[in-house]
Amino acid sequence: MKNTCSPKPLNRIDAGVDVSKATLDFAVDGNLFQISNTATEIRKKLSELSHKYGEALRVSCESTGRYGHTLIAICLELGIQICQLNPSEVREFAKSQKLLAKTDRIDAKIIAQFSSYSNPRPLGAEWKGRQEAACIHSRMRALVAIVAAQKASLDHFPDKSVHREILSTIRTLDLKIARYEKRLLEIVAENAASQELYNTLIKEPGVGPRTALALLVHLPELGSLDRSEAAALAGIAPMNRDSGKFRGKRYIQGGRKLLRCALYSAAVVAARFNPLFKPFYQRLRESGKPAKVAYIAVARKLLIRLNTLAKNRPCEI
Repeated sequence: MKNTCSPKPLNRIDAGVDVSKATLDFAVDGNLFQISNTATEIRKKLSELSHKYGEALRVSCESTGRYGHTLIAICLELGIQICQLNPSEVREFAKSQKLLAKTDRIDAKIIAQFSSYSNPRPLGAEWKGRQEAACIHSRMRALVAIVAAQKASLDHFPDKSVHREILSTIRTLDLKIARYEKRLLEIVAENAASQELYNTLIKEPGVGPRTALALLVHLPELGSLDRSEAAALAGIAPMNRDSGKFRGKRYIQGGRKLLRCALYSAAVVAARFNPLFKPFYQRLRESGKPAKVAYIAVARKLLIRLNTLAKNRPCEI
């Protein structure tokens, strides 16, 4: 999917921001400066920049975690365009410019230059809601993993008191997971299009409520992508490794990890119970493909089908 918006204005001022836990390094119009990563300092500096450059100002930072969330939230509050860039793309751009050194100030300058070069799409007002949903879903997934580990450990502790303690821990975590899942369903229900899409997704054999929620939270573009774009964003598209007469083995890489994990789990179920994918999985296994390779192939076909079902059903969380 193209990541560009309307043609860049001739007077665009791109501000690159390198984010760390304690500080933010800015590169704006040839000037470099550092501020504390606090709401007060960020609001003060952004207000100054907005007053100086007006609508020509566009702020860009790398998508590297929660330390940049305050910056993004204040930009949206003040009506300043804010973009999130892929860190690997920024790093490759730096290498293409023969800039191998890496400091916070250098990174800020590179971010500003790459933003000017790539003209990324600014984040919209829906970002805040999506961040809440993504945070809740990530925490829920972490608790699900802990529960799985606790269940796997049951057989290693024959002592009855330890056994009871593990079961009690599992019950407590299950209640927390249920509360997180309920909150995500409430967020989905707040938007009619999201609710309609959720209802469509869970009708597909193999796609349960948690897989549907993962798709809504981590793939908001669902329904607006072509088949190759959807597979690439999920990280389940095999990438070629060819050169001349050499034909290398294809591997999946990149993409959104939590989305890929959810689709893989759904593919395991779909390969057994979905009449559309069960024969496909069996043919792959009979042809000698390893189980994991076959499941990834099922996951890719499943995602393509879900993307097709989602056409003309935009999801906004």
